[in-house]
Amino acid sequence: MYTVKLVSTVVSVRIPKWVREKLEEANVNIAEVVKEALLRKAQELEEKDVEKLLDELAAECRGKISPREIARLVEESREEL
Repeated sequence: MYTVKLVSTVVSVRIPKWVREKLEEANVNIAEVVKEALLRKAQELEEKDVEKLLDELAAECRGKISPREIARLVEESREEL
């Protein structure tokens, strides 16, 4: 399981001026939109990493562990995310 650290970093993004103006006119919190999009993408990448590890583990254990046990382990790992 991953430990959450409360350390952050600053990311800057260059966008066309008209995009910023349009978003500001609509009272869009640009920083929040970018933050949410990046967090979603990071979560997707984490899930892909876990799936890859589980596939490798399943291949390694094929014939050694019952399919039911593998399904239980997969479900358990998904709940931890």
